[in-house]
Amino acid sequence: HLLNHGRSHLAPLFVDCGANIGWYSLLAAAVGAEVFAAEPMPANAALLRANIARNGLADRITVFDGALGEHPGNADLHLSAMNQGDHRLHTDASWDPARQRPAISVEVRRLDDVVRSRPPSVLKIDTQGSEVAILRGGRHCWDPSAGASGVSIVTEFWPYGLERCGSSAAEFLGLLTPLVNDTHR
Repeated sequence: HLLNHGRSHLAPLFVDCGANIGWYSLLAAAVGAEVFAAEPMPANAALLRANIARNGLADRITVFDGALGEHPGNADLHLSAMNQGDHRLHTDASWDPARQRPAISVEVRRLDDVVRSRPPSVLKIDTQGSEVAILRGGRHCWDPSAGASGVSIVTEFWPYGLERCGSSAAEFLGLLTPLVNDTHR
C-alpha cells in the first residue's frame, strides 16, 4: 500500500493516472490534497519529481514510477519521439506499421491495490487509451456497486486510443454511464 507513510488521512486524496510532469498533481497538492501520481515514462517521472521538489510538495505527493491497469505485472510502454505526453500501453502492435515505436517494460499495478484503504476524492485519468483498464482495476475507488462513494472523475475520452489499447468507446461509456445516471436521481 503506497499511501501509508504516516501521513494525515484528513486531506482529500487526488489520484493522477498519467501524471506526466505533474501539472494537475502540483495544483491539487498546492490546494491541500494528498496526491498519488502514477507516471510510467522515466523521463517524465524524473521531471515530475523535480517539479515536486522545486515546489516544496514532497510531503503531499507520492509518485509511482509505473502504469496503472487491470492486472498487476509488466507491460510494454510504446514511446513517442515527438510528444512526451503520447506514450501508450497499446496492445495492437500492427496499429501503426509506418511508425513503429520503441518500447520499454514498465511495472503495472491495479488502482485498487495502491489506494486500497483510502478511496480518492478525485480520480484524473489521461493515459492515451488505457482508461478502461485503469477503471477495471480500480472499481473500489469509483464504482458505487463495489462500495465506492463520492468520487469525481476527470478523464480523457479518445476512442482511437481506447481501441488501440484493447477496449472501445462503448465499453468506456458503459462503465461510466451508471455514474452519470446515478447523479441525476
